[in-house]
Amino acid sequence: MKKLLLLVGFLFGMLVTNAQNTLSGRVIDAETKVPLEGVHITVSKVKTSAVTDIKGEFKIRKIEDGTHTVTIEMASYESITQTLKISRKTDLGVIELSHPKAIRPEDIPQIALTEDEQDDDTNNQQNVSELLTASRDPYFSQANFNLRSARFRNRGYVGNTDAYTMNGVPFNDLDDDRVEFGTTLTGLTGVTSNQTNIIGLAPAGFSFGNIGGSVFLDTRASYIRKTKSIGTAFSNRTYTNRITATYATGRQSDGWAYAFAASKRWATSGYVPGTNLDSYTYFGSVDRKINARHSLNLTVFGSPTVRGKQTNTVAEVITLTNNPYYNPNLGYQNGKVRNSSQDQYHLPTAILRHDFVINNHSSLMTAASFQSTRYGTSGIDWYNASNPRPDYYSKLPTYQQDDRQQQRLTDFLIANPNSLQLNFDNFYFANRNNSTTIKDVDGIAGNNVTGKRAHYIISERRTDSKEFNFNTNYQNILGENLTYSSGLTYQYFHGKNFNTVNDLLGADWFVNVDQFAERAFPDSPNSLQNNIDKPNQLLKVGDKYGYDYDNHINKLSTWHQIDYKGRKFDLFAAANVSYTNFWRVGNLKNGRFPDNSFGKSAVQNFLNYGVKGGATYKINGRNYLYANAAYLTNPPLFRDAYLSPRTRDNVIPGLTSETIRTAEVGYNLRAPKIKARLSAFYTYSANNTKTITFFNDGLQALVNYSMKGVNYEHKGVEFGAEYNITSRFTLNALASVGQYLYASRPVATITQDNDAKALDTRIVYINNYRIANTPQQAFSFGVKYSGKKQLYLSLNANYFRERWSEFNPDRRTEFAISRDALGADKILKGSALWNSILAQEKLPDAYVINANIGKSYRIRKYGHTILFNLSVDNITNNKFIVAAYEQLRFDNVDKNVNKFPSRYAYAWGTNYLMNITYRF
Repeated sequence: MKKLLLLVGFLFGMLVTNAQNTLSGRVIDAETKVPLEGVHITVSKVKTSAVTDIKGEFKIRKIEDGTHTVTIEMASYESITQTLKISRKTDLGVIELSHPKAIRPEDIPQIALTEDEQDDDTNNQQNVSELLTASRDPYFSQANFNLRSARFRNRGYVGNTDAYTMNGVPFNDLDDDRVEFGTTLTGLTGVTSNQTNIIGLAPAGFSFGNIGGSVFLDTRASYIRKTKSIGTAFSNRTYTNRITATYATGRQSDGWAYAFAASKRWATSGYVPGTNLDSYTYFGSVDRKINARHSLNLTVFGSPTVRGKQTNTVAEVITLTNNPYYNPNLGYQNGKVRNSSQDQYHLPTAILRHDFVINNHSSLMTAASFQSTRYGTSGIDWYNASNPRPDYYSKLPTYQQDDRQQQRLTDFLIANPNSLQLNFDNFYFANRNNSTTIKDVDGIAGNNVTGKRAHYIISERRTDSKEFNFNTNYQNILGENLTYSSGLTYQYFHGKNFNTVNDLLGADWFVNVDQFAERAFPDSPNSLQNNIDKPNQLLKVGDKYGYDYDNHINKLSTWHQIDYKGRKFDLFAAANVSYTNFWRVGNLKNGRFPDNSFGKSAVQNFLNYGVKGGATYKINGRNYLYANAAYLTNPPLFRDAYLSPRTRDNVIPGLTSETIRTAEVGYNLRAPKIKARLSAFYTYSANNTKTITFFNDGLQALVNYSMKGVNYEHKGVEFGAEYNITSRFTLNALASVGQYLYASRPVATITQDNDAKALDTRIVYINNYRIANTPQQAFSFGVKYSGKKQLYLSLNANYFRERWSEFNPDRRTEFAISRDALGADKILKGSALWNSILAQEKLPDAYVINANIGKSYRIRKYGHTILFNLSVDNITNNKFIVAAYEQLRFDNVDKNVNKFPSRYAYAWGTNYLMNITYRF
């Protein structure tokens, strides 16, 4: 804090004025009228230049009297060169930049709300941040579009590390820090193209930001380009067909602006078998400019969706089926395909925003949003029956004890591939032939019911929520060099977490008891009850069962920032403070935990803060050096704070806030023909918590594995460049070389889901293990051709190295390497068995080649335009492993690492997306 105060004092001390001439102005897009950030303005005979800020404004000082040549330029826009006389304070007013005829706005990379990445379950570990922060930065604009097939994560960060703001309100969920743009605005690029992207630790005028950067998405009707269009798309990715419609008026003379959009996407099956999709998206925005000082906006959107999911599987099944996209969720019912795991969600959202221009130097923005979420994921549940998964380990050949049995089963499965899929007909048969009498139903003595008790059902895990966000931002231009920005935010999250019966599969009812507790506590009838107030409850479709709890989260935060822009130096300093609390409310009294499963839990409170600052040195108008640093703390996420929130309200012992220290340095080159950035970064994140739950074979029960003191270290170098060989050809190159590691030995508290007593406390030896399922080295090279008559072509080759599997932490403990199968107290260090248990699997290097072609046709008679675009990814059909996960189950008796082998997900082979749009 002392260093921050010194920096603030230094910034104010540098606020000086001079009497020399200045040149100023504001640059906007000629078609959309949106301010352009990053436009370069150079003046002859002047050693420095200017770059427009977020409002499109610039100012150049210390210009000599006389005639000068002024050049205004930006990539993908026609440059302007003009000779004029400059004296005193020369204001050029509003300057409009236009796109050259060979480049249309739709050719410029915008927010990548592409349906395939957002809806593909095999990519669900990828941060939405990587899909949204595409910008004109030569590194990120390539990384976000060319590296996504390998699940590239910015700087290898774990979880979401970008701060998102939409129409003035923060959009990171308090529950898990996710961003739901992808599930709410998918496919509506016509209304999501206006964005501001702040990379890394650089200052933002709309939020304090985060270590990954800041993204501002503006979907106000007056900022959406005036258009009337309809479109269709064809693909073999997550959908096969799409139709869209967009209507936007732009700002009208009466002060009103309207924008509406809708889309429909569907597929019987996507690229992966059984991944059906049925999705609608709607959007509406209305602006009213009340007067010169006040304007109001209301935006509403949502996307009701049902989609079939894919689950990763083991290598043995991939070999048996000869299909890397084998889907164990898929099955057959009466000869028809059925997916047991379906996502069904709808996140209707409304945002109300007010803008107030206080005076020529200050402004105030105030916005509020409300979102009501329905999110469910279905899957098979069972009672007193074998595990129904067709790729369950005991059903595979390698589990069989006899070589001949293994071979016979192998031959059978190859000859009968449907045997490796779910058999819904068998589920119905088992349920309909299971007549059972349940005594004392609902705890009423003598209330005995006879009927078909379900062995198998389809359940739906629900995570519904209601969210309210309020945010106000104030900005004041204190002088020619200095700007002050601040914000105040309040967020409230109310989540509802429960399990429901989705389909009884021919049975009359399912009983609300815990089969694992029934095994563990055979002499305690209350212990098996999920709801002790309603024992032996018979469940119908739609009834809740198993668990039912709410989570409440409040967050109040404020941030303040000072920006100084000088002739040679730009400096900034920022600070934020936040207060977060959360608690659990149990809606069922669990029979294993009658004293702490029902009602409101203790409230967890966290006070956090952050400081950051940086400097940019302008060598000249085209070369820049910069350095930024930050230190901040974050509260733990609700999902990681509790040992088992489904059953009780116990939190992880010694729960603390995460601390982060990070820094970045870099060089930027902005010349007419070449744009490049070279940067280095270092981030250390400490005191993280992480809770995982898995089935323990020895205990025959679910086990909670709660780790505290998880630290991460990220360091590396980034390079990106774009070079215009001619006005038609552009080369681009990217390199990301990093090292992303676990940097601690966390302590794990192990508890049984059905027993409050801690089973054990273990040190997890994962120091220097690699962060998984993102390439730690990535390279890209491409060429783009912008031809005559609105034609463009591009080809990119991408290469990925240093990719690692996600590991089971319990295999990295002393317990895992003690007592080998022969009875020795400890496995011999360095032996083959030792290495097989502890080693982290390295995935093979991989490459992908992508191509794009686009063209627009102008129908001059009507003034209409037809736009065509075809993108083909992985044109060499390279089916490589994109992610791997060790199973959390481990054979602690025989130490057989192959009993529960790793599961794998594969990148899609050749896939395409073709868009056709008709613009009126």
